[in-house]
This record gives sequence, C-alpha cells and structure tokens, in this order.
Amino acid sequence: MWLASFVGAHAVSPNLQARGENFEVRPLEKGRCPFINRDNMFFGDIPEEYAGWMYTQINANSTWMPGPKVNLSVCADSDGFIYAMVSNKALSDLCAEWAETNGWSLVEGQSLVYGSREEEVFSFYRKSVGNGEWIEIVQPETFSGAIIIAPSIRKEGEVILDAPKLEAKGENFNILPLEKGQRPFINRTNMSLSDVPADYAGWQFTQINANSTWMPGPKVSLSVKADAEGFIYAMVSNIALPDVCKEWADANGWSLIDGQNLVYGSKAEEVFSFYRKSVSPNEWIDVVQPETFSGALIVAPSISVDYEAFDAVPVDVESMGTMEVGNLKNGELAYSNRTYVFSNVDKGANGLEFTRLAGGTGTSHVLNVTSKADGDMYIAVTSDEGAVYDPLKEGWEKVEGQSFNYNDPNNTEFSVFKRNVRKGEMIRIWETCWQGVLVLSSDIEYKVMTVFDNPPGVVIHNSPAATKHFIGSPSIIKCKDGHYLASHDYFGDNSSRKAFVYRSDDQGKTWNCISEIDGLFWASLLEKEDGIYLIGVMAVGTGTYGNAVVLKSVDGGVSWTKPVDSKSGLLLSGNYHCAPVPIVYHDGRIWRAMEEHATRDGWGKFRAFMMSIDEDADMLDASNWTFSNHLDFPSGAGVYGNAWLEGNAVVAPDGTIKDVLRVNYDKDNKAAIIDISADGKTASFDVNTGFVDLPGACKKFTIRYDSVSNRYWTLSNYVLKESLEQSSNVERIRNTLVLSCSDDLRTWHIKDTLLHHPDVANHAFQYLDWIIEDEDIIAVSRTAWEDSTGNADSQHNANYITFHRFRNFRSDKHLSQSSTAISRWPGGRTSAVALTFDGGLGCQLAEAVPSLESCGLRSTFFVSSSLAGSDGRMSWDDMLELKSAGHEIGSNSLSGISYDSMTYNEVESSMSGDAKEIGRRMATPCIAHSYPTAYSDEIVAELASRHFMGVLDHSSENIQTSAEFMSVPSYRPTFSVERTPSSENEALRSLTTAIGNLDGSMLAVNIGNVLPLSSIAEGDTVSASKEFVDGLCRFLSESSADGSLYVSTFSDLVRYSLEREASYVVCDSLSDGSLLYDIQMDLDTCRFNMPLTVACKVPEDWNTVSCIILDCNGDTLRTSVVSPQNGLVLVDALPEREKIVLSCETSIGINAIDDNIKAYIDNTSDCLVVEGDFSDGATCVLYGISGMKCFSFSVPVGACRFSCSVKHLPSGVYVLDLKNKKVNVGLRTKVFRL
Repeated sequence: MWLASFVGAHAVSPNLQARGENFEVRPLEKGRCPFINRDNMFFGDIPEEYAGWMYTQINANSTWMPGPKVNLSVCADSDGFIYAMVSNKALSDLCAEWAETNGWSLVEGQSLVYGSREEEVFSFYRKSVGNGEWIEIVQPETFSGAIIIAPSIRKEGEVILDAPKLEAKGENFNILPLEKGQRPFINRTNMSLSDVPADYAGWQFTQINANSTWMPGPKVSLSVKADAEGFIYAMVSNIALPDVCKEWADANGWSLIDGQNLVYGSKAEEVFSFYRKSVSPNEWIDVVQPETFSGALIVAPSISVDYEAFDAVPVDVESMGTMEVGNLKNGELAYSNRTYVFSNVDKGANGLEFTRLAGGTGTSHVLNVTSKADGDMYIAVTSDEGAVYDPLKEGWEKVEGQSFNYNDPNNTEFSVFKRNVRKGEMIRIWETCWQGVLVLSSDIEYKVMTVFDNPPGVVIHNSPAATKHFIGSPSIIKCKDGHYLASHDYFGDNSSRKAFVYRSDDQGKTWNCISEIDGLFWASLLEKEDGIYLIGVMAVGTGTYGNAVVLKSVDGGVSWTKPVDSKSGLLLSGNYHCAPVPIVYHDGRIWRAMEEHATRDGWGKFRAFMMSIDEDADMLDASNWTFSNHLDFPSGAGVYGNAWLEGNAVVAPDGTIKDVLRVNYDKDNKAAIIDISADGKTASFDVNTGFVDLPGACKKFTIRYDSVSNRYWTLSNYVLKESLEQSSNVERIRNTLVLSCSDDLRTWHIKDTLLHHPDVANHAFQYLDWIIEDEDIIAVSRTAWEDSTGNADSQHNANYITFHRFRNFRSDKHLSQSSTAISRWPGGRTSAVALTFDGGLGCQLAEAVPSLESCGLRSTFFVSSSLAGSDGRMSWDDMLELKSAGHEIGSNSLSGISYDSMTYNEVESSMSGDAKEIGRRMATPCIAHSYPTAYSDEIVAELASRHFMGVLDHSSENIQTSAEFMSVPSYRPTFSVERTPSSENEALRSLTTAIGNLDGSMLAVNIGNVLPLSSIAEGDTVSASKEFVDGLCRFLSESSADGSLYVSTFSDLVRYSLEREASYVVCDSLSDGSLLYDIQMDLDTCRFNMPLTVACKVPEDWNTVSCIILDCNGDTLRTSVVSPQNGLVLVDALPEREKIVLSCETSIGINAIDDNIKAYIDNTSDCLVVEGDFSDGATCVLYGISGMKCFSFSVPVGACRFSCSVKHLPSGVYVLDLKNKKVNVGLRTKVFRL
C-alpha cells in the first residue's frame, strides 16, 4: 500500500541520465519488445503506477541469438528511488543474492508479463539514490538482466529540450501525433516516420506539403506562439542540400542538434535532422521555410490551432452504398477506394467530420441525413458536369469564400453549402457523379442502408460487418440426446478474441449462445461419455498462434475447464495452429491433425503432425497423448505450392491413418496425404505419390467417411470458370461450395454444387464443418454476406455463422431417398424462354399478337401506365383484352423516362406508381418490370427489388438475384442496316441458335417496335419486322410442342425458377407400398403459387401408376392414371399446398364428390367418422391405396352420422368410397393417411 503512495511521484522517482553501451531508451508501453535481440517477446499490460515511464532496452542473456552485454550507469536528478525489472521466477535464489548484494529491494505484488511461459514475467525492484549520483547497474546472471525504468530517461549528452507548448495559425498544415507510421507530408502517401527519438515521444508535429513539382501541394503558411520561455523545434531534411539548410538556419536563428535524426523513407537523404531556436512567451514567430523538399516541420509537446469552426449540427446518416466517416483536414483521405487527399481546407470546415464515400463513374450515392438539433447543416458539392443534385434548387445556401480541393488530376474543388434545419428533419441526397455529395457535421452517426436477404441456411450468429469482428472456425456435433452444438471464434484486429458455443434443440431451426471462452481459436467439438470437449489453440500474446489445448465441459457446454498446466488440458506450448477438422476414432484411439508454425507471427511455415490418445484415457492429461514428428513442407521437383495446413485425420481404405492437408497452390485443387504410423509416432510424406487432385483444396476442407455409401465425402470451395473472370487469386475465391466424393481418398469427383453466389469479393461459404445425420449432411459455415451494416468486409472476413442441411446427399441433386427431383423447367423441359415486348405499343397489338395467338403462345407486355392510350400506345381496354387472353401486363415505369435523369425519390415513385396503377387496372398484382431505355445501376436495381418479383435487365452489370427477386438479362435482337428477307432470316437464325444453346438456363427475348418489313425505314436496326416475329413464334411453338423448351410469360418463368430453388421434396414410403410426396418451400405461398413439375422414379414393376393429388386436408383434388416413361412419372403440384400419392394402379374407382358429405379421422377415438344426409342410405368401402379392399358396411337410410374403428389398420394411405345405396351414384371419395 505504501508503494502505491509514492510510485510515479517525481520527488521519489527521479528522472535519469544514462550512459554506457548496448542499450536503447524506449517508452514503457504494451506491445513493446523488452530485448534488442528478441522480436517475439512483448510487454503485456503495464501496471498503472508506471504508465508513461521509459525503460532501457537491452540484449537478453542467452546462448541462442546472443547480443552484446549491456554496460550501464544512471544518474538521478533528485533524491529518491530508481526502479528495475528482473525476471526472477526461473532463478529466484540467484536474483535474491544479486538484489541483496547490490542494495535492491523487491516490490511486492507487482509484475509485468512479457511472454507465454510461466517464467516470462518481470518483477519490480528499487533502490535509493541521491541527487547527481552516478550508479553502475550491475546485471544479474539471468536471461532478462535488469531493465531500468523511470519517468524519464535520456542518454548522457542529449539535449535538455525545455520545450513549451505552442499555438499555431496559418494554412495548409495539419497537427498530428509525432509517432511511428505517421505521414510527414500531406501530398506523399508513400512516406512515413520510423522510430521517433525517445526525447520527442508523445509530441506533435505540423504535417505540411512536400515542396516538389511532382504532385505538388499548396505551400504552408505558419506562425507559432509559445506559452513559456524555451525553445521551439523543427525537423528538416538537410542531407540533400546542406548548404541551403545552413544558410536558412543562420538567417532565421536555428541551431542544428547533433546526433538526433528521424528516418522517413528508404533513400539516404530521406532523414530529418532536428533544429531549435529560442523563443519568449506569447510572441508570434513566422516560421520561414527552407527551399528544400521537406521544408521545416515544427514539433512540440503540444500544438493547438485557434480558429472559428462552422457550428454544424450533429446528424444521423443512412447511406445506400459504401460510406465511412472521416475528419476533414488537409491530407485526409477523400474516398475509401482512392488515394486522393484533401488540400486547402478552410478554417471553418477544418476538423469537421465528413461522409467518406466510394468514388467512381456510374456509382450512385444515396444519403438520408437527419438533423439531431436545430441549426445549420453543411454539405460540400463539386461542379462536376455529371452531377444531378442541385443544392440551390434543393434549398441550400452557398457559403462564400469556403472551399477545398482534392488532388486528382484536375485539382477538383468542393464548394460548401448550408441549410437551416429543425431537429428531426430528414433530407435525402441522391448523387450519381463521381465525387458524390459530402455531408459535413460536428458529429456523424451512420449506418449503411442495405436491403438484403439473409444468407442461405439458418443464421446462428451475425457479427455486423461494420464491427470488424470477423467470424471463423465453425464446428458442429450432434450430441447423444439429439441436440446440436456449434462453435466459432472471432478474429481480426478489432475482435474480442473469444470463442462461442451455441445449442439447438430443434434440429438446427433456432440456436442459443450458451458460453464464451477467452482466447480459444480453431477448435473442434467432440462428445465423449464423460463430457463435451474442445480441441484447439489457446492464443499467446497478441497473435493467434499459441498452445495446443483441450477444454472440457461436464454441463453440456455451458462452462469449460481452463488449460493452465499439463494436467488440465495444456498439451503443447509454442506456436501451434489447426482448424475445426475431423476427430476420428480408430483402433481404440482418438486422432486429430495439428500444425506447428515456425515463428510467432507470419503465415506459411507450417509443420504438420498427428496427435492421438487412447479413447478411454484422460483427455486433459498431456502425458496421455502421443505426438508424431513434425513435417516441414517439402521442396524440390514434383512439389505443388508452398505450404500445407489444416489437415484431416482420415482412416484410409487399408485401415491406416492419413493426414490429408490443404495445399497453398496458386492453381488450386491439390491436397497432400501424409502417412501416419500405427503407433502415431511417425509421420512421413512421399513427394512422388503424396499429392492428389481434390476440388478446391487450396482452401480448408473437411473429409468424412460414410459407411452407408462406402465413400469419402468432402465439402470444398471449387473455383468456377466464371469466378476467375473476377479474380485470379484462387485461394480467396470461396463463393461456390461443392460436394465431392471418393472411393479411395485419391480420386475425387464433384457430385453437386450446393451453394453459390456470383460475387467473389464479398460473398463466401467457407471452412464448413459437417457431419452425417441419416440421409442428410448438417453443416456450419463461415459465411460472408451482406447484413444491416453493409457488405461483408471481404470474402475472407466473414460476418455470419450459418447452419445448413443438405438433404439426401447420397442421391442426385434435389433428390430425396425415393429419387424424386424437381424438374428444371415445367413438364421436364430442358430450357426456358419468355417473349416480351417493351412500351405497350399499338403496333405490337396489331402485328405481334396475331402471331402469338396463332401459335398458342403467351407473352408479357411492359407498359407505362401514364402513357396508356396516347401516341399510338395500347389503351387500358386493349390491355385488359390481352390479360383475358392469358398474356401478362408488366411495368415499364410510370412515364417511360430513363432513370438516369431522375432523383432517388422520382425513381421510387415511378416504379411504385406504375406497379400500383397496373395492378389496379388489371385487378392482379404487377410483379414484372423492364427498365425504360435500358438504364439501370445498383441503386435502381435495389429499388426494383422492393416492388417487383422479376425485372428485365438490358445490361449485365447490375444483375441481382435473391430468394424472392430475380434480375434477368434480356436478349434484344438487332438487325442489319439493309433490311431484306434474307437479313431477317439471318437475325432469326442468330436468335434461335442462342436459344438452342441455353443448356438448361433461361432467356428473356425483348422486342420494341413491330412493323411489316416493307414499312421499316432503311437504317432502322432496332425495330423487329412482322416476318421476324412470325418466324420466332413458330420456332417457339414447335420447340414447346416437342417438349424441349418451356415458353411462358416473364413472371411465370421467374416464379418457377425462384420456387424451384427454394423447394425440396420429402417422400414417405408407406406400409402398403404407396408413396407420399410433400413439396416443401421456404417462400410465401400467397405470392409464389405456381405448380412445380416433380419427376418421380417408380419401381420397375409399376407398369401403370395411379396418381392422386391431395390438398392440405387430405381431400382429393384430381386423379390420373399414367404410364411411366423411362421409369419416371412427371406430376405437377403446388408447393406447400398439394401432396402427391403414387401407387401401382389396380383400378380403384374414383367417384364424384358431394361437398355436403364430410369424412374425417377422429384421432381421440381412432375412428373414421362420416357425416351428412343419407336419406337413401349409403354403401361405404375403404380401400388401401394399392386397391386392396379393407372393409365395407352399409349406412342406414336417414342416418346423419356414423363411425367405424380403424385401430386395427396399419399406417398408410387409404381411399374411402361412398355411394348412394339406392341409385349407386358416387357421393364422396376421400383419401386418408393413418
């Protein structure tokens, strides 16, 4: 307690001078290295009493990487105590002897960690000193030696600074902390300060523009005033022009300080020297600049600037698109995606926060700005010719004399505007020019407006992208009582460095976090009889590499043991690495792969090994584990890539253990197989046979063996060809997840593509851990996907952990265990086309509709509702007639005006108004849209997704698809300048060839004017001829008739495609041999109500198949008898609303239905109940679905209700047939499932 009363007080903790050799003076800060010759050791949290002190950095005393021993003496500037840090745990007796001999006393209860080992901790010592007394520091013969600490330490002979605080005025300068990494010049982003001399630690400096003809900046104008007598200091680079600098110094009263400098670049002349000159208090001094590249940068303990800033109201900002908040000043980065910086920032705006956008041609910046107080709101706007936001028209007032620039080739200028606002007032700003509109404010709170769908699967946890807490290392197990556990960790500079465990009690539908664990990375979950385990790495220091550990929970994952020593889960100390990879049981042992990294930091130097333990041994006791030798990545001929990592323990077909690893190979698709000896002690690799082809193997994958199929399976990130068009870095392309299988671990085949997103930069499904549950794979994914704060930071830096169930993985894609698939297109057709027309033109009605009708085709006509009936366009009556004939009326915008000339609000009104009016007139929702004049961008596409289900996009730059919205690229035919029958046929051949090459995909053909060929003017390459449309309609009709092409309206094409992707078929094989199919879909059945074609494979001996379609209540909707084609029966049914029952046909009579007769199963009594008016009596017969009669009885004349027990019947599907007893007329047929 007494110690706390004096530590830090300079009366008893004097400042020190130091002399000697082989030491440096550094600030005592967390993260600093205590030893010159050890770059892998760092101070932990500094005790509060020593905050802001300095220390003598010396060489550690060791035979490994030794350094010259320190020779050190110190002198105090007053009576008091000097302090030393000594690591005394390893050699406590030796340290006690040293302290007693040299007059040092141990300070109890204080320590400072500097490494991961138990002995890597400093203790604090002190000894008394007198003013001006030089004391030699005798070093203890320990690893650490004695490191001197004091509030201030300077080497003997160094200048006593005597530097007052400064006030500065002028222009074209910034005030920044004088610290390593800062840029000294506003107009140079490639230069930065290195280690700052200790004398100037914690100071500030004036950042100015370098004086150069290349990328010049405005020259600084600067005067300073001191608050006390002393010296002002400047940094000048004087090596290149020493005579110029000497002349400048002599003329202006500056003196060079010998022996002090500060490097700021890689060239010999890129070094600052320090100068000083004496000043009197409250005297303004004009800082004359030397005519050198660097000029003179003023440094002082504190520099303040006095100016009158704008009183700008605080605001909330919602941004659609990328946005950050910056601090407006000279040299500040202007755009998030460019290196341009601001200059000439006037005093009024200097220091305000601003909205930093992503600049670029074709971008749209939408900002919703809400004032948080009454007052003036400020914005900055350029005079760019492409700007659409006019501040004067929007009520803003220009602030005269206030402007600033950024250093693009045009030195573009921003003008400042203000507008008086009330608290809570919201202003929407929409700008499409390169620079956007900058909002200036005293305080900006913002969020990115992102209209987004959740990623595929079930979201277990979302760490908002803006937090920079990235999600990693998903792991999953199914526990013996049926519940699931999942885990993950956080990574990234801003992360909390925690791991989390979640539980689901409903098969993955919902999840709850049940525990948090500090410092755990890359862990795999495991359940044993005695508890739940996590096997991974416990981070050491600020990195993620660390000790290999095992944690145990005996309460289902709520609390966990701590691995503090070799008996409690600390298996290995060092720099270990792994991933959530398989933990396998084999030959009575548990096996898990691991890697060691050669250094504390960095990436790539991984040494692979296997660890194992008897399955009945104590998992927490390190002595029970066996570790193989560690294998470096091979080199030489026949080697692919440069590193291996994240190995899988796998039992090979011959019963041996293998370690199958990811290989960092720039061409992807290579894995490495390491052989492990039966005792687990020897790992070996044959470079000639050890590398195998495995899809996506340069990213993490998990391999598991399935005894049902007798195959190995893996989920991995295979790279599609189209993804390589966006990036050549295959290691960071993780937007596609494939399921692959192998019979022998060496030859792999891609079976299915399970997940995919077209974007590779910000979307990924990666690091999946998975297990087999019956017919399904259940998995957890580290998923990168947009959220409420914007896009994921990158594909690598994920913001979700998601749960997935891949059903019936052993069967073909979309198949259940009964081999039932949803057809790609209705009726089993292979590809799909929608024929559409833009503009709602009268010529389409006159020339195209007759061709459509004669060929039996239905089309979509996109119209502008405000133009109906004008300028030769269709009237509403025309459109109603088209709708009655089965055609679709879609939206082409309210007025047909291009969106690039509209504001954000105008686009929204145009879309919503058009959809509403068309829906009102047609008495059906308008869900299809075509962009007028073919213009769209990211913002327009986002707005379209709010109002429509599908949009026809005439470009390929803004194609968007989500669970309930599809942006479909169109094909608009073009024609030759000279229009002849021959040229029309050539255009038709080009289009039909494109349709023939669809190969399972879809196409929307879009046509404007339709005119007789003889009426088309020469040079018109856009209008379609009637002859062209006639030929196209015939082709589409014939292709539909032969079963190869699905031709529909645009909305039906979109709706079927979205439903197909969101649906799957569940099949039950019933006891009587019949099959019941249920199409499940994760979409709103009110909006998505189109039948899907289900292709059902039936037993070979079913020559004729009875098909019954039931509603949700089990009532029969329709029946048919069909003959299988190639063993398949195609059936159309509505997802979620209709069920399919198939059986081998034996001629059950399906009779008429009388809705006044009710029949149902009473589950409380297990009775079949029939209610109704049976004035003539009735005959009741119950059949099995296969046609076998179960029982029959007569209903008395005049009865209104009867029941019959069905307890004795096995589960299955049954048909109840009721007939009028007197006239033998069918009353009711009902299908039940028991």
